[in-house]
Amino acid sequence: MSDTDRMTQLLNARHPCVTMLTYEETEALGVVRAAAGKIGLIAVKGEARGAGVGSALLRAALDWLVSNRVASFTVATQLRNVRALRFYGRAGLLISSVELWFHLWPSDLHV
Repeated sequence: MSDTDRMTQLLNARHPCVTMLTYEETEALGVVRAAAGKIGLIAVKGEARGAGVGSALLRAALDWLVSNRVASFTVATQLRNVRALRFYGRAGLLISSVELWFHLWPSDLHV
């Protein structure tokens, strides 16, 4: 086992997570990242949208969460991202909270 494999195994033992990619030949079409208690990112390449790639990735993430005995999880998206809200709604997920997040980028500081 390589050092990288041992490090990945150690990290996953302490903080279980998985990143899954879907490909068409050698081109990545989408990615999902799931960790205990949350799905952090689902992204699908523009031309692959509407072809079931996102649904397959979400299903794989949900299967991973279940196999790791995660009882509940969250997914964050922007309230103005109607496409994502519809996607999650079709999958049976519900809005449980709405929060405001403000970002201040260091380049915007005028000190």
